[in-house]
Amino acid sequence: MRFRFWLFPLAIFLLFILTGCKSNDTLAKANSGANIVNKPSKEGAYVVKKDGEMVLVVDAQPQDFSKSGGVKEFYNAISFSNVKGKIEIGQRVRIEVDGPIMESFPAQAKAGKIEILPTYKPDKADLTEAQVVREAVKVAENKSNWFPAIRHIEYNEAQDIWKVGIKQGESEYELDIEDKVEQ
Repeated sequence: MRFRFWLFPLAIFLLFILTGCKSNDTLAKANSGANIVNKPSKEGAYVVKKDGEMVLVVDAQPQDFSKSGGVKEFYNAISFSNVKGKIEIGQRVRIEVDGPIMESFPAQAKAGKIEILPTYKPDKADLTEAQVVREAVKVAENKSNWFPAIRHIEYNEAQDIWKVGIKQGESEYELDIEDKVEQ
């Protein structure tokens, strides 16, 4: 009984602190320095849908819940509202949550601070990772109304193509995207 007495005031205090830490800064801001890097990264989440001030992001790195009886490859997805600024489908981002998260799938939340992460572009490639993901998302939209998760993305210099692995619901497939800038 004594434990519960201390838990309630602690929960109220934490709730008070968290609600006091709101940020109205929802403008997307690019990382200072180079916005293009020549090393791949699985940081952040890919923007896979944009509609006005709403963006849907899907983690670039899956979570493994198989040890607890869940799925081995789970990609968290959150639909953020009130996103202002120049965010494009295909970019990798970090978005802080401002307020509560609605427990649906994808989850729904209000966006706080947004960081656009640098995009990957191999030295010999014409396209960036963001451009390739944007093309992959277009293909995925025609295959299913479920949002895509980018399982992997690799540039094959010898063939001058990008290989993209997609997971969309229970479906998994590979795409080959030519490394060619459309005019």
